[in-house]
Amino acid sequence: MGRSVSPGATASASLSPLPASLDGLLVARGWLAAQDRAALLRARAGEQRRTRLGPGPCPTHASARIFVFPLRPRAGDTLRLVALSEKGAHLGRLSAHLGKGPLALSRGRRFLGPPASLVARATAVRPGLLRIRLTHRRTGRTTACARIRILDARSSPPPGADYAEVWPVTRAWDQWMERLYSAWIGRLFFVPAGGVGSWFPLHQATRDPSRNWLHNALGRAEDSSSGVKVILTPDCADTPYFLRAYFAWKLGLPFMFQRCTRGNAVTGPQCPQARSNLVTRYGNIYNPVRRFNAFVREWVGWAVHSGTTRTLASDDSSDFYPVALTRSSLRPGRIFVDPAGHVFVVSQQRPGTSQQLGLLFGIDGHPDRTVSRKRFSRGTFVYNHRYKTGGFKAFRPVVFEGGRIRHLSNAEILARHGDFSLEQTSLATSRAFYDRVQEALNPYPLRPRQVYASKIRALHEALLERVKAVALGVAFMERNQWRPVQIPRGPAIFETTGTWERFSTPARDLRLLMAIRDVLRFPQEVLRRRHLYRIPPGWSDARLLSELQRVGDALLETLTISYVRSDRTVKTLTLAQVIERRDALRMAYNPNDCIEIRWGAPLGSAELSTCRRRAMKEQRDKMRSYRVWFQLLRRPAING
Repeated sequence: MGRSVSPGATASASLSPLPASLDGLLVARGWLAAQDRAALLRARAGEQRRTRLGPGPCPTHASARIFVFPLRPRAGDTLRLVALSEKGAHLGRLSAHLGKGPLALSRGRRFLGPPASLVARATAVRPGLLRIRLTHRRTGRTTACARIRILDARSSPPPGADYAEVWPVTRAWDQWMERLYSAWIGRLFFVPAGGVGSWFPLHQATRDPSRNWLHNALGRAEDSSSGVKVILTPDCADTPYFLRAYFAWKLGLPFMFQRCTRGNAVTGPQCPQARSNLVTRYGNIYNPVRRFNAFVREWVGWAVHSGTTRTLASDDSSDFYPVALTRSSLRPGRIFVDPAGHVFVVSQQRPGTSQQLGLLFGIDGHPDRTVSRKRFSRGTFVYNHRYKTGGFKAFRPVVFEGGRIRHLSNAEILARHGDFSLEQTSLATSRAFYDRVQEALNPYPLRPRQVYASKIRALHEALLERVKAVALGVAFMERNQWRPVQIPRGPAIFETTGTWERFSTPARDLRLLMAIRDVLRFPQEVLRRRHLYRIPPGWSDARLLSELQRVGDALLETLTISYVRSDRTVKTLTLAQVIERRDALRMAYNPNDCIEIRWGAPLGSAELSTCRRRAMKEQRDKMRSYRVWFQLLRRPAING
């Protein structure tokens, strides 16, 4: 059998998105010649139009779409049925028939959007034709159908990588693929209310079948604990690219990115070279999983850096484009870039109601390979209106034409997707940015107590993440007998490579100090902008401040973090105590210091008495000269 699409082939029919009836089949992916696959698509499309799955026909232009994983299901496999729609009402009930009888499905689990999703599981008990129907939540009418073939358990496994590129392109990005990507990210990093999310490294999330809809979707046990496994160990800038590459590889989509200079926060980078999954340098690796691992580790990981994402809105060839600050646009899978180049992937949105505060969450990678989850606030998602290279963005769609992959231009994105926007570049102040985001998340006036509590909890989550990061650094230093780590010179403390990058925390601590400032300033901010908040009638400024003070003090004294001291005893600190130490935290990022100093233990205290390690005097002198950056909460020379 020939492969589906070669880099040099013209691929008209083969590049059209597979119809819903084939979303779980995809036998076309690598196992059928292009002409055979095109004929199969036509035949299946006609068969779908003629078939009825109970009362009512399958809609031709569905308001919802059904996907089934794994892509080549066999008898005995656990199936994941994923239904998507922009409107939750379209996701009522999933039902399935295998052959002539019904197939038992688990109770569907719903995830709010955008886009909304409904997920059910089933076991493919035998080979045969599986027919799936989705009905409307209120009317009961059919909103989507799918048909897939369950193969015999003894069917031959997928062949090895008998193609030259990293993976062949068998599908095209369209709105449904983008929605599936968004919903997949949302489920992969979903955390219930009150929870804290952290993964080490990224593939801890993708190897979790309860999170990852694409778990072993290729039928190679590629995400299981046995066999050749997918390895994903990105840092900050790599994280969105690794996720996008993983998704594209699993579904046979084109993947492209730029190799760029670091540039700066004003002009953005220069990107003279485009790279894609069509590269043939890994053609000697026959195992597709090993080939993918090498591609993301070397071809992607070594090319992408913190400057790559700082793109200008007018740049038609960049990897990202700016989006509007609306609830629909701020969906999982979008990224946020701060002026210094730190990157978040939006992972979850909780829409606001009259009773519940709307929240936005994102995940970010770190040089120590941890991935953590943070809620949107001024202290975490750092925006500066003076630098037009930051803000919320989406991956620029790519198309495969004439054997080559190219980016869509801004005009093409506007015509095909409609969500390209220059709104963020027109903002006159940074405050306007945060106001717009809060308005998008919260259509109802905000309750100041809820907002204040959310800011304090965002600070707490950042501190819990720092506990793990500092502990990783201490463990590394102990394993290496505390051999000194060299401190970079000047602004390079924020961006360098090697051990300092992995285990120091200057950028993390700067954002932490910003979050502390955000908490401390909030009560006065409410007084200055009372019109934005739902304040009980007749409340004076004094009463409002008193109420906020009560709420804040209670939370700051209740929420705690704990770290293990040098003598292996545990020290617990309240958030109020951490805030009191903010001056010491301006010089607490050096991995050569003991953990007590890393947590700002006061001089002469019993807490500090167990400290056995200090950074060399030369390093401490350098840190004193850098202290002004942490006092002003401003990174120097934003150029990398």
